[in-house]
Amino acid sequence: MTQEYEKRFAQLNNAQKEAVISIEGPLMVVAGPGTGKTEVLAMRAANILKSTDALPSNILCLTFTESGARAMRQRLFGLAGADAYKIAVHTFHSFGSEIIGSHPEYFYDSREVYPTDELTSFEILRRIVASLPLGDPLRFAASTDDSRPIKDVRKAVSALKQAGLTPEELLDLIEQNQAFATAAEPVVREAWPIRLNAKKLSPLESLGQRLTELAKQRPNVTNDIYPPLGRVMAAELERAIEATADLGKTGPLAGWRSRWLEKDQTGQWVMKNRRQSPKLRSLAKVYRNYLDQLHEHGLYDFDDMILEVLKAIKRHPDLLYNLQERYLYVMVDEFQDTNGSQLQLVKVLGDNPVNEGRPNIMVVGDDDQAIYAFQGADISNILNFNQSYKNVKTIVLKHNYRSAKVILKVARRIITQGQDRLEGRIADINKQLSANYQPHAPQVELRGFDTPHQEYHWVGTQVAKLIGQGVAPGQIAVISRKHNEIKRLAMYFQRQGTPVFYQYQDNALTHPLVNDLWLAAGALVAVAAGDHAKADELIAELLAHPAFGVKPEELFALSLSAWRQKKPWLELMLGWSGPRIRQIGGWLVNTAPIAKRWPMELCLDLLVGKVDGLELGLPTSGDFVSPLGNYYFSQTNRDQAAAEYLRALNALISIRSRVRHRLGDG
Repeated sequence: MTQEYEKRFAQLNNAQKEAVISIEGPLMVVAGPGTGKTEVLAMRAANILKSTDALPSNILCLTFTESGARAMRQRLFGLAGADAYKIAVHTFHSFGSEIIGSHPEYFYDSREVYPTDELTSFEILRRIVASLPLGDPLRFAASTDDSRPIKDVRKAVSALKQAGLTPEELLDLIEQNQAFATAAEPVVREAWPIRLNAKKLSPLESLGQRLTELAKQRPNVTNDIYPPLGRVMAAELERAIEATADLGKTGPLAGWRSRWLEKDQTGQWVMKNRRQSPKLRSLAKVYRNYLDQLHEHGLYDFDDMILEVLKAIKRHPDLLYNLQERYLYVMVDEFQDTNGSQLQLVKVLGDNPVNEGRPNIMVVGDDDQAIYAFQGADISNILNFNQSYKNVKTIVLKHNYRSAKVILKVARRIITQGQDRLEGRIADINKQLSANYQPHAPQVELRGFDTPHQEYHWVGTQVAKLIGQGVAPGQIAVISRKHNEIKRLAMYFQRQGTPVFYQYQDNALTHPLVNDLWLAAGALVAVAAGDHAKADELIAELLAHPAFGVKPEELFALSLSAWRQKKPWLELMLGWSGPRIRQIGGWLVNTAPIAKRWPMELCLDLLVGKVDGLELGLPTSGDFVSPLGNYYFSQTNRDQAAAEYLRALNALISIRSRVRHRLGDG
């Protein structure tokens, strides 16, 4: 390793070298785009192995995507060879899964549990909300045919899990905030002027100090993962005062007032959080009931993974001690995208008294690149990292190896318009990037259009012109902030015959195709296991799917016959008079035995309908194959719904890739 390490170390710039050799104590590396952070992470792990007695398994690297984890492992392999596979490189969720799998005695009462699907999760929440008493602020969500209110409740529960808050902690937080509101409202009423004046700010500066003092008088129920309400209010007020002084206008202060305050029926200023409290209390009850129901049915959802680890660590100190003993060096990539539960996990790993407040935790991130806010990411994690530990070392990577100077200049002009940034929070941080890459004649243009269709037409025309000039289609990229814009553009490209590789970074597991494959697979597994009750439930749902072409009246007749004769659905299907149902029954019976014996990728082909049993030398039921593939990937869909066709294809490619990756790891 030494020769390769020395060679690559010599190629680093000074800031990168400093980050690589700084292996003891807390370290924050602010890494803008294209600054070589992946190489720094890999080199630092290699340096830990070279310079200390740590084993590869003592190093933990956490990132956000499977592709990021694979890229990290590939870099490490070039430096450390086979030892690279002993270093713990994980996404946060795969790390949670690893802990649960390695220590099953601490989780779910040692029972085997299964992931819940979106439909099951929705139905559990719908029943819980429907059982709430009349007058409950969330009861309305179940009193309509519209599914959106229940989905909103589900999003709220998911956000709480991602924040790392249990139902009980949420209730404690509500009470803490209510108590703060009671103490703060008289102070606000006394200090807040009848009319805002940009030249008279001292009373409001005093108000910020009073709010901070009130916050300090109450314990923080979130153990400093989230700052108290008063501290947040005071910090935002301070920034609003500074902005008002700079601009000479009171707009920032009016914005602060609108965010935090409102008037009651007597015209007095009150805290807005008071109005939200009843709904939040109800949400805490729904959240607790939801967790209990999942546990009762042996289910968990995606957001439970890290939350369950945190709960187990609190209940079983020996689990925490063993994890702290194993992971002596922790490195977190894309730290700006961590949410509350992920931050808690990182903190507890370093919260060992032997570290004396200076654990060997390195975080790499850039507050200007936060992209996971929709998944509960909290940008304050990176903004507040310096306050979490003693003597945090901060290194800024400023050499960009990806973009031209003109692009960096334009990007800088846009990014610095943001208000709450590291450059304004921490002294001596300068994130101005310098270009170490000079492509031929780079250009930046700004064009405006009256309508989206004019914009799409112009983009399509420009792409066609470039291709006509000999530019390879694979060298042309179209990116957009919103997925829907790309979907519409894809249709334009489809009409004009422009070849497109459409990549939608969606959670493939939420696509209807994947849900349908999961349903079909579940039915086959239930049939193979002889679980008639489960098979009946899933087969009924499967036959109702439009892809299978079963008429509603025929499905009703089958259901009625099964109920009257007290027989399993599958038994009746095999002797059914209608050929379609009989063929589907034969397909289920003949395909089910392979569900546990054949490779996962081949099973996926059978579920999609890419191959049939005859090709594999299996018993068949006529020429029936799964209709799901044709349902999503027909020529008609390709011609008339190109964007949806491509999205389904991307989901299938993604799930197939995961299957291959899992088989490769196994």
